Amino acid sequence: YSYYVLNDAKEVYVCLRPGLNPDGTVKPSTDEPNWGIYSPVGDATDPTDPLYNLREWWKPFTTPDGYVWKFLYSLTPERIYQFLSSNHIPVQEAEPTLAGSDSIEDLQWHVKDKAVGGEILRLKVTSAGSGFTVVPTVNIIGDGTGATATAHLSPENTVTHITMDTYGEGYTYASIEVIGGDPADPCTAIPVITSANGLGYNPIDDLKTSSIMVNIKPDGTVNDTFVVRNTFRQMGLIKNPVQTDGNPYTNISAKVMPSITLEVTSPFEQGKFITGSTSGAKAYVNDSVDTEVFYHQNESTGFEPFQIGEGVVQEGQILTGVIASITLQNVIDRFSGNVLYIENRARIRRDEEQQEDIKIVITV
Repeated sequence: YSYYVLNDAKEVYVCLRPGLNPDGTVKPSTDEPNWGIYSPVGDATDPTDPLYNLREWWKPFTTPDGYVWKFLYSLTPERIYQFLSSNHIPVQEAEPTLAGSDSIEDLQWHVKDKAVGGEILRLKVTSAGSGFTVVPTVNIIGDGTGATATAHLSPENTVTHITMDTYGEGYTYASIEVIGGDPADPCTAIPVITSANGLGYNPIDDLKTSSIMVNIKPDGTVNDTFVVRNTFRQMGLIKNPVQTDGNPYTNISAKVMPSITLEVTSPFEQGKFITGSTSGAKAYVNDSVDTEVFYHQNESTGFEPFQIGEGVVQEGQILTGVIASITLQNVIDRFSGNVLYIENRARIRRDEEQQEDIKIVITV
């Protein structure tokens, strides 16, 4: 089951313990976690830092439904805009220092700063035992210190659940002894222990993240580098493409299709079929901008190259032009880089007022 939530304030919490009925069964969660409402109020330890005068958001807290939560971090507006989706929550490391952070990032920095390594967050009962006449003593034996817990009994004198009173610190292992009851049918439990850095130190580890998201939002023509009078059907992710001169490509967008430059303004229409009068080369027109014609070839057209000086005719119409120059590699070397992801979609129509929100998620 998922053990983390995103509340309406776009804050991420992990559940340390669900709310339980007297018989130990799990209750539905009915109260949204919010450290500003439910966190314990603590004393300020550094009067010069106003954040310490707020509630101790780094500590676990209990909501009225009995659930115990711990705040990890809040999403910044930039991450909400870029990466939040219906299926994915962005995860971020804390800033290395408070300097340069905003108030949202400061909260996470303090959570990291207050993280305690080797806490025992929960004791999971694996066998309820029997024969208890009084509340049993729970002994936690391990290489850390300070963890204490209380057992809870059912009317049938079995252990329904064990709650942590203090989480302790420094544990890498622990065994649990529940004293009392029938020796032939003892209660047993196993601990849930945090990492050596502690819960909240690095949400990437705490939330067991396994995916990377890449996001782009092409808006209109993107400075005339996105063909809007056409449809697109494919999205991909290419690592380390280089420019035609061999240097890394670092700009935002570019038209990378091959092109021919005509001696006069191009009369050709987007999506139409053109043929070289001498070479017999065939191609589809992707875009015409002044004298430049961007095109593509595929198996149906063949890959015969155009020739400088030859005439070009648009199929079915008397629209012609003469090629003054040819550019096979525009801006980016189309054969450079490594393809990390590619996906074919149903065609997507565009216009100059349209913006896409394209998110690619790679699970590793």
